Amino acid sequence: MASKASSINAGPGQSQIRSCNTCKSKKTRCDKNTPCSSCASSGRTCIYPPAEKRVRRTKKTILAEMASRIASLEHSLAEATTHVNLHCSSFEPITTTKGKDSPKYLLIHKDSTGQYLNEILVTRVLGGVRFANTNDGCTNMYQDESIATALTTSQHEQRHLLTSPFDAMGIMSSPCYTQHPSAFHPSKATAIELWNIYLNNVEIILGLKLTHIPTDEVRVYSTIADPASAKFDELAFCYSIYFAAAVSLEDSTSFFLDKATELQRSKMGIEQAFAHGDFFNQPTLTGLRALAIYLSAIRVHNRGKSVWILNGLVIRVAQSLGLHKDGTKLGLLPFESELRRRLWWHIITRDSRSGEDFGLEDPNDLLLTSDVKIPLNINDADIFPEMDEFPVEQTEWTVMTFSLINVDLAKAMESLKAGKPSNSTLSKEGRDKILQDVHTRVKTRLEKCNPITPHQRLTAHCANYLLRKLDFVTNQQWLLSQKREVNDSILKEETLIAALDILEARTAGGDPFLAQFSWAKKVHPQYHVTLYVLWYLCSKPQGLHVERAWRALDSIFEQEMAFDFIGCTGAKPAVLKALKTKAETLRKNLDAPTSRTGCSLEPATSTELEHSEDPLKFIEGFNFDEEVFEDGVPWSSWTFLLQELQADQPLVQ
Repeated sequence: MASKASSINAGPGQSQIRSCNTCKSKKTRCDKNTPCSSCASSGRTCIYPPAEKRVRRTKKTILAEMASRIASLEHSLAEATTHVNLHCSSFEPITTTKGKDSPKYLLIHKDSTGQYLNEILVTRVLGGVRFANTNDGCTNMYQDESIATALTTSQHEQRHLLTSPFDAMGIMSSPCYTQHPSAFHPSKATAIELWNIYLNNVEIILGLKLTHIPTDEVRVYSTIADPASAKFDELAFCYSIYFAAAVSLEDSTSFFLDKATELQRSKMGIEQAFAHGDFFNQPTLTGLRALAIYLSAIRVHNRGKSVWILNGLVIRVAQSLGLHKDGTKLGLLPFESELRRRLWWHIITRDSRSGEDFGLEDPNDLLLTSDVKIPLNINDADIFPEMDEFPVEQTEWTVMTFSLINVDLAKAMESLKAGKPSNSTLSKEGRDKILQDVHTRVKTRLEKCNPITPHQRLTAHCANYLLRKLDFVTNQQWLLSQKREVNDSILKEETLIAALDILEARTAGGDPFLAQFSWAKKVHPQYHVTLYVLWYLCSKPQGLHVERAWRALDSIFEQEMAFDFIGCTGAKPAVLKALKTKAETLRKNLDAPTSRTGCSLEPATSTELEHSEDPLKFIEGFNFDEEVFEDGVPWSSWTFLLQELQADQPLVQ
């Protein structure tokens, strides 16, 4: 076959200067004979390039080709990076922060889902690069994304998460016409027992007192006697009582009933009573009280955003009934006006928990702008339906005292809220005056309180606790409003000790007089103070009070937040879980022997973080949409994590 090989552009046996086209394309060595040995052995036609002089490329041409290749490479890398990011997390691009301001509002996208946050503490956690200060002054920087990942878990990803049987959205159910709502009513003996449990364990601590026992007792016992003939709103009211009473029971003390069964039966009962009564189109005060009690009690098992969203629906129902106007302006009798005041103030104080629970500050400001008068400090026996004048308010402890203390503290917290524009220039004297005023009012209400009885003991205990928490939180807010350095204000041992005193007061369970109210700790966990302690441990993992802090955290997570980390889909639980993991990692690294030089403490390496549970590495690849910045607010580093610690109204907490 070699004889068939031929050469073009050269005579036989002639040597060429350049390789033949075949050898050049195959990147093989060419002997430059005519034909070359490679083409001759394979029987291919050996063709050499023309012998004319090669045109040399200019530097401009070479640079243009290089620029074109680099642009092509950058495009390929961008496509590959986008593909990897979409495959790993599917986060949509959002605008990044500009300058050195910190975000006040935050929107995190993932697929078609998103989380809007405007509570300053959470936006600071998500809004910048974090630093961890070591005990010898060294600072280690790392970026985290687990919090944002948890905050934007898509519907598809949530399918494998454990679901709660206490879905609050069931109150929007359709009616079941094959079964009357009264079919869910418990036996008479069980119903009577649950009513008494509600009066002893629940009524005083669920929020504001919502019942008037002399009249509601008749309503409850009439329903117990004949559930089938009761009105739908009265059935709903009784079911909410039964549900809240069952929630307050410890599993070990529920001898006369199956707690889980009773909870589900009461839940189904209230949902069907609302559905059959078409409550949201034809609301009643009795039905609204039932819904308020139910949504407050269900927080023990479900602190999801749906409960807060439904509370907004409750406000709309209340406004449709005119509760946002004082009854005296509507020409109502004192009895009805007083009960409407209790219900309205319960609803709006409950709604103000959104900042601490979900990172969403309450925008309504109803606590300070409402023209509805605060309920009177009276006992139920002081008021009755037929009276035409309001009773004289009492100075001693009454069944309304604890409710009124909650209102006082909620209004004070609203007045001192860091996000309010009017508070940006609040002086220390102004803050101290607000605190002193509320302190005086609360202490005046407690002057004749006898702590030997459980209800009065609870009032005194919670009032003192909530005053300390209010002082702690507002002190941080005032210091931050002055834009002082964190090391001069927040990163003090005294601040940590104050936070631990608050947490330890929650976890102490040795008072037998208050045992019946211990269930209420799960209604409103202390997210903000817990987050502060975790931040401190991430910043200063060594210190005199570190072990005490870990003991307090272990107790608070076990007693109040056990349900929060099943699925971990809420905003605050996601942040807390990630911070706890980071603090535990730093603690573990301290205990482990190390041969590192330089800084004596370093965060976990990238390899370690990849294998740790939910390491904090949430900033890389995230941007923030539609942010509004406060002028002059410094960009937050990890040591600035708590620079705008924001707590909400201290309600039954």
